[in-house]
Amino acid sequence: MIKNRESASMSRKKKKDYLLTLEGRLKFALYENESLKSENGNLKRQLEGILSENTVLKVTAPKRRAVCLMAVLVFVMLNVGPMSLFQGGPGSKLRDVSLQQGGRHLLAFSSEAETEAGMDPDSLGPGPSETGD
Repeated sequence: MIKNRESASMSRKKKKDYLLTLEGRLKFALYENESLKSENGNLKRQLEGILSENTVLKVTAPKRRAVCLMAVLVFVMLNVGPMSLFQGGPGSKLRDVSLQQGGRHLLAFSSEAETEAGMDPDSLGPGPSETGD
């Protein structure tokens, strides 16, 4: 009979410990559930904001595309259009004037320009290869 009482007492104690651990796990699960619900709500609000921003961008994209296309066309017309003036036709007077004035050639080397400036290569003296040691 004493062993039976001790066994029943141990069984009740184990059951009580088990219930306490279950209650602790339940409290933790409920807390985690609430925090995940609030995080889920925040993410849903962010998603709605991003989706609305996306629809706004989709609406304005064709306008932006048209502006870019027009800018490219203007650039091409400014670069190619004036060339047609120099190819003859009604603008041939402009071509004659531009040929009479001559153009600047920054990368071209002209021996005439060198002699005009009085810088004859022979009159400069010995070059670096002819100097003494």
